[in-house]
Amino acid sequence: MTARTPLKLDGSNLREMTGTEIAAIKNEAARLYALNPSVTLTVVSSGGSLGTISDTRLIAGAMSSSNTSTPTQATTEDVSTTTINYSKINQVYDTSEQDWTNATYSYPLYYDGSNLREMSPADFADTFVKPAIDDLTGTSAQAGTFFIATSNSGISGSTLISSTPVFTDTRYNLPTISTTAFVTYEVIGGGGEGGGGYFGGTGASGTSSSITGSSGSGFTTATSTGGSGAGGSGGTSQAGFASYYGPGGAGGINSDSNRQTPGSNAPSTSYGAGGGGGGARPFSANNGGAGGGAAVRQTGTQSVNVGATLTVVIGSGGAAISGGGNGAGGYAKVTVGSTVYEYTTPGTYTITVSNTSYTLPFTVDDPVTITNYYLYKVNGSATAFDYPLPICYTKSGINLQELPTATIQDALETMIRYYAAEITGTKISYNINGTGVVQGTAMTDTKLNSSQYLTQYVPAQDLYQAQEIPAGTASTISTYSLKITQV
Repeated sequence: MTARTPLKLDGSNLREMTGTEIAAIKNEAARLYALNPSVTLTVVSSGGSLGTISDTRLIAGAMSSSNTSTPTQATTEDVSTTTINYSKINQVYDTSEQDWTNATYSYPLYYDGSNLREMSPADFADTFVKPAIDDLTGTSAQAGTFFIATSNSGISGSTLISSTPVFTDTRYNLPTISTTAFVTYEVIGGGGEGGGGYFGGTGASGTSSSITGSSGSGFTTATSTGGSGAGGSGGTSQAGFASYYGPGGAGGINSDSNRQTPGSNAPSTSYGAGGGGGGARPFSANNGGAGGGAAVRQTGTQSVNVGATLTVVIGSGGAAISGGGNGAGGYAKVTVGSTVYEYTTPGTYTITVSNTSYTLPFTVDDPVTITNYYLYKVNGSATAFDYPLPICYTKSGINLQELPTATIQDALETMIRYYAAEITGTKISYNINGTGVVQGTAMTDTKLNSSQYLTQYVPAQDLYQAQEIPAGTASTISTYSLKITQV
């Protein structure tokens, strides 16, 4: 069959329609289809006829633990990939229509050069219906067709098919991990020894305590100089000087009966306090010893690079002469995040600054939604096109007249629904990533492209931990496009 040029009534004469007038009727066919399409898409929970599309994302490995040392990256479980499949778009064909027939009116008439003839159903389809379907499938998002969008709050001129997304792109929920940690500290050196008094000798100074960062740590050294040792005579059996943490040692007893006593040691918990001065004969030239000096506590907070090493040196109290009380040893308390390191015994210690912006373990699969994709249909127009009515004949009496508006609309709607849903070559079909015109936004599946190895030490449990989690930037793994075509 072939496209025909239908006749119209021009006053009292019959004339062939112009191409513009035929196009208007074709557009009316497309408009009517948009209001009642015979090929529709729905959103289902699973098993949609348009097939499966996949969302992939990296997930973390399981955390490793040890009571002896930090698990190495090689022995810590690697990140891996998980895949979520979506099959939510289902195509439905309404096959209830057949070629249009009417008991009263014929198909439109055309002039074959000699006679007036009635269009066959195929002529009618070639003239109005097939060109309308070409328009519906030839350009994206025509009225009555379906498309993909990222909004679920409504799009002007369209209808949201379902608030359930047909596809969701997810990625691992990356934590905020800082490259620095705040370190708060207090440190004090050892207290000085008291003077010997009658027993003679100047007390020894306490040694300094310090906290020093490794190269590139960003930590500025904090030092508390040890308390000074007291002179050996000229005092009054003086008590040692108190520190921030407590009193110094008591002074020795003075006596004229050779019962002089040494100064007392500073209490062990009075970190940095001085020892007491030794006793003497108060009325002789050998007066009691002075009290040992106290060290000065240093405090502060610094931002330190993660992975840096802090070296903590705890000084000892002054000691070793007769008669003077020993100074108390030094002390340090270092807090990294919520982890507290406390040192009360002279010596050298090290701390590795761990990241305080996270706590292991992280959830193995912790997805975050990047983009949801929704199915919409473009709304049709309620306003008919302006076109001349084609001439037909009445089957009763064989009279020529204009085909009534309601009748031509019924013919157009019936035939375009029939051809769009059932006739090979004009059957409208949607697909994912096949041939045809892209309908709306492409759906992208993205995934992080790297991983990071994290460690943590829990002092309260003497436990070393390590875990690998996703990291890096997002890269596109797959792109899925909804397309419309004719089959």
